[in-house]
Amino acid sequence: MLVGCGGTVAGQALMAPASDDANVALMDTGVYPTAAGHPIGTAGDDQVMQGILEAHRLADFVVGPWQVKDFLKRRPNLDSAIRTGPIATAADVHETLDRPFSDIAASHGFIAGFSSMRVASPAGGAEQGLTNAVLRFPDAASAAAAGAEMAASNPTVPGDSPHEPTTIRGYQEAIATRYTRGGIPIVESFTPYGPYVLYQSAYSTADRRADTAQSFVVASLTLQKPLIDQFIPTDPARLGSLPKDPSGRILAATLAGEGAPIPSLNAGVWRPAGWLHFEADPLQAAAALRTAGVDYVSQRSATVYQTRNAEAAERVVNHIGTELTHVAGVEPLNDHVPGLPEAQCYQRIAGALPPTAPGSWLWIQWHFKCVARADRYAYTVFSDTEKDAMQQTSAQYRMLAGK
Repeated sequence: MLVGCGGTVAGQALMAPASDDANVALMDTGVYPTAAGHPIGTAGDDQVMQGILEAHRLADFVVGPWQVKDFLKRRPNLDSAIRTGPIATAADVHETLDRPFSDIAASHGFIAGFSSMRVASPAGGAEQGLTNAVLRFPDAASAAAAGAEMAASNPTVPGDSPHEPTTIRGYQEAIATRYTRGGIPIVESFTPYGPYVLYQSAYSTADRRADTAQSFVVASLTLQKPLIDQFIPTDPARLGSLPKDPSGRILAATLAGEGAPIPSLNAGVWRPAGWLHFEADPLQAAAALRTAGVDYVSQRSATVYQTRNAEAAERVVNHIGTELTHVAGVEPLNDHVPGLPEAQCYQRIAGALPPTAPGSWLWIQWHFKCVARADRYAYTVFSDTEKDAMQQTSAQYRMLAGK
């Protein structure tokens, strides 16, 4: 979504000392820019961008399903990938929650939201999953009306059993229903809470009465309420002043070359808590990012982690490399990036998507991927070809190192 800053012009680079074995003279950067651009501005009058940036802030205060139950940490199928990400406009409510609530959200002044979905590993036996979302409205009255209308209009789709009202233990204000879809017990819940609607959709085949799914909703609300209390919402009149890059400069030094896909769902600059919603294993990533002192993660064509120092960046590189070696069907490449021998590159032997797939899908189901660092910055790139991945790796190094 932040593709509007795709061009690169001369500007101040993020200087990195020569603390690695890089040799710029040997690097092939192809058509990619090698210098950081100017610092990027604010949302301005772009209402979609306003919603995106407020959603980015909100993401830090949305409970991830893995925090509810540690086995709910696997990404869902790609066709459900959109259920994790910013909800920038009322129209996006329908797309993200897969429910026809956009008109209701719009009529009550929807401002922004964020949704996070994870499922259990198939090896665990039961099919289980949880979506947890927070939708922001102008005030408590608007949120209460929106939540009640969404719950009342929640349709029965083909394959659903009749929707039955149910109660959420300890949360009488939650408006919830219980039903089955394809034989899988599901609980959906809408809880007005101040200017927010807290939404959960949980399913589990661990029992027939949806008790397990209901327990996911209870645990979500138990964690979500105190967490959202810590969020300081932006005054609607000041949404235009939200910065596209709260770090002040990392986004301008993150690769966005012409022809390289940008994953729209997570493009932009994130604090670590919000970024974890997109990590392959958020539990392991949380520990790795915390240990490395990561304070910002920037996403355009590349993913850049700003860490405490060069040693911390190396730890992030090693964490990502170790994670990739355990992905089924992924193998390390024998060839090295010219001029950047410390970079690690990998190939997906089976299951890679064609380059025509959406950028957010390609970011997850890539064909080639490289991970490297430039002083305190660790980063990854992905591509459909080995050569292009290595060119991106070199270009991103030069942008961050100022060389």
